[in-house]
Formats: sequence, C-alpha cells, structure tokens
Amino acid sequence: MLQFPRHREEPSEDPLEMRAGERRLADCVRESSSEIPRVVRDVARFAIEEDSMLAKIWFKTFTPRSAFDAGGYYEISEDPHGNPFVTICISEGESQALAPLLHLRRRAVEINAEMLGIAPEQMTPELFHAFIVAHELGHATDFLRNYQSDPTVSGWEGSEEMAMHRREILKTLPAGNVPPGDLAEILSGMHSLDAALSLYPGLKKHPRFYEIKTIEDLLAIQEEEYRASEPERYADAFAARLLKKHAKEIGF
Repeated sequence: MLQFPRHREEPSEDPLEMRAGERRLADCVRESSSEIPRVVRDVARFAIEEDSMLAKIWFKTFTPRSAFDAGGYYEISEDPHGNPFVTICISEGESQALAPLLHLRRRAVEINAEMLGIAPEQMTPELFHAFIVAHELGHATDFLRNYQSDPTVSGWEGSEEMAMHRREILKTLPAGNVPPGDLAEILSGMHSLDAALSLYPGLKKHPRFYEIKTIEDLLAIQEEEYRASEPERYADAFAARLLKKHAKEIGF
C-alpha cells in the first residue's frame, strides 16, 4: 500500500486561507456554535485526546441534497501550498436530521449496532450520528497512518493510491461502482428486482446474486459487501472502539 511521505509541509494554520466554512478539528472541540452539534465536538474531543495527530485535520459541514445524502464522508483536498490534507465532512444540523437513515440504511445500522454490542432498535439518531463522525475519523486515521507516513512516495501519490483502492472496492459490489447510500436513493420507490437489473445487468455475475430475490436483498448485500472491505472495516472498528470506550460520556 503506497503512503504519503512523513516530511511534508503542513496545511496553512490560517483558516482564512482555507475554503469558507472549514476549520481545524481541534478548534471545533472548543467551539459552542450551534453549527457544530455537541456529538461532533464530543467524538472529536475523545479522538484527539487519544491521538493528537487528529487535531491537525480539518472539519466542515455540508447541506445534504436529500435524506439519503445525510451523514458524512472524508475528502482529501489541496492547501494553498499544493499539499494534500484531510477534511471530515458532516451534514449540517442536529442528530435528528439523521433519523430517516435508520430506515434507509437499515443494514448499515444493524452492522454498526452489532459492533457496539447493542440491538439495532437501540440505535438512536444521536448514537448513529456519533458512529458516523467516528467512522470518518477512522478513515482520516487510516489516511494519516497508513498512506501519509511512508517516505518512499511523494506528493499526491498516497492520496491517489487511497482513491484507487476505493474505486477498486466499488467495482466489486453487486451494483458496481455505486456506494450503498447512492444505491438506496437510486432504487427508492422501486419494488421489482427486474427494474434494478435493467439498471445494473452486471448483478447477475456477482457471486452472491443467488441470494438476491428482492430490492431489499440487493440493498442489504450491497451494504454488507461494501462494509466488509478493508478500509470500511478499519473505519468501523475505529468507531466502535472509540464509542464503546466512551459509552458513558456519549450516553448509550
């Protein structure tokens, strides 16, 4: 696995030089603005207390296009000096805005709940919000530790390797090249597997196609295969460990 060099120039410390709305994750922990929900600040604080390396990553909110788009993701961007840096992106608003995802991404909720040692019905919007934030911090940790620190590569090679790894994973899914959340939105309202097959004829070639009898089966297996990939397992394991360690503070 290719990685970033250890000795690179850090992103500018001046938030005014970054894109509007971005700030250091460490600064988010200290803020009380309603723009940043308490659960985001708490999870960020727990992570930074364990690993100060995470204090240097960036954070921003985004406006989701729909209920399917709520949640979070990470991105690797370029600072004013041309160097890559990681940003955690979380949909704006309080945790209740994620409530529809408990149904729309039901299989993901079940998988996350199992990792936390709770029943799926115990997964609240607040706890799911916390898991999403921690999961994306897991991806950031993966990037910083497993892609950024190898001195044998330079520049954007680590970022490109991480992106390539993700593209290769998406190709292996039943509905190829489509993340589970996007697939759930694309197939929303469909009730016939034939309709899905017309969009994704490659489904028939997937090794688990024999298990897929309904749209719900397809969405579940798409989620399972995605979350079984190495980067998603890493991020999920990071999130589960962090939240279980701080269960009392989080309140579950």
